[in-house]
Amino acid sequence: MNDVLTEAPVGMTYNTLGGSTVTLTNAGVYRVDYRIRTTAAVAGALMELRQNTTAVDNSSVSVVAAGETSGVAIIRTIAANETIAIDITTANATLAAGTGAFLDITRIA
Repeated sequence: MNDVLTEAPVGMTYNTLGGSTVTLTNAGVYRVDYRIRTTAAVAGALMELRQNTTAVDNSSVSVVAAGETSGVAIIRTIAANETIAIDITTANATLAAGTGAFLDITRIA
């Protein structure tokens, strides 16, 4: 089963369909649940959220084993048309094909 949406929800646009970057068209406070699925453990690898190109405070999570790694963040200051993305700090991490990165984004205020 493929979890990729073919259309972005209202208030969001995809930078690349099925990619791990989303543009939020409405300003607000957002809850972001994020996760990756890797096929092997990678020593020293971290996953983190990026708001535009800046790391979101307290969003870094160690990728310590093959399988799913997840995190959650509340981002209080998002202006219209800012991007949210998942970043992995090493090129050695191999994501699972078709299901490697997820962003679940909810506007809460």
